[in-house]
Amino acid sequence: MAAGPFSSETLWVADVANYTINPHDDVFLIFHKLSGDTHILNFLSAGILEVLKNNGAANFQTIAEWVWAFLDLTVEECPLDLVEKTILQLDDVALVLPQNG
Repeated sequence: MAAGPFSSETLWVADVANYTINPHDDVFLIFHKLSGDTHILNFLSAGILEVLKNNGAANFQTIAEWVWAFLDLTVEECPLDLVEKTILQLDDVALVLPQNG
């Protein structure tokens, strides 16, 4: 469950100070310093973290647009709802955090 209430206008930020990311073959290993957990992420999850790290806080739509450009994907290949669900999964493990928007 995502931390607190959110909307389409909620701004999301990567918690870059509290994780390290290492590519390994076709997955990404993420160590979350606060929890001590290691997560295995696919290219979409890692791409979301990367665009948030590079661009700062944004809402679902803007993050999706950044991800589509960064990963050279179309909306058909990666629908907005998939990006939203992935952000909420990253929130569940505290790799992204919601901010008031």
